[in-house]
Amino acid sequence: MKIKYLCAAALAALGTSSFANSFLPPEQAFAASVKQQGQKLVLEYQIAPGYYLYQHRFEFRLEPKGELGKAQLPPALEKNDKYMGQVRIYQGKTRIELPVSGAFKPSETVLVVKSQGCAEAGLCYPPFTQRLPLSAPSRKTLDGLLERRHQP
Repeated sequence: MKIKYLCAAALAALGTSSFANSFLPPEQAFAASVKQQGQKLVLEYQIAPGYYLYQHRFEFRLEPKGELGKAQLPPALEKNDKYMGQVRIYQGKTRIELPVSGAFKPSETVLVVKSQGCAEAGLCYPPFTQRLPLSAPSRKTLDGLLERRHQP
């Protein structure tokens, strides 16, 4: 277990090597967005081809306040992983629902997600944290803005 973390740290330190450059940074390999739908948050991942997330490595919390219920995880794929043995993983588009309760302002709230994933090509990332504002514009909105900005 320690060896894989040392390998990932070594790759990060060698950021200019062609081997390290062949892997996506975690925020691109495991692109995530969140939106509120009534009394739940919908967390959507678009996991890049050749990458996967471990089902058992998720942790969720709201900042600065708000309560999350038990995550409603979709069915996962079984995998015999060379690093962790028999595990359940997610690939491609993945949707996780998180019930919310308690007083919080979506415009001031951030969903904090800790997870861990790997590339099929042999790199396991150390656990990483993504901070997803609830009030952030959707990916579709951002893509539309960028498209209009780059048109002549």
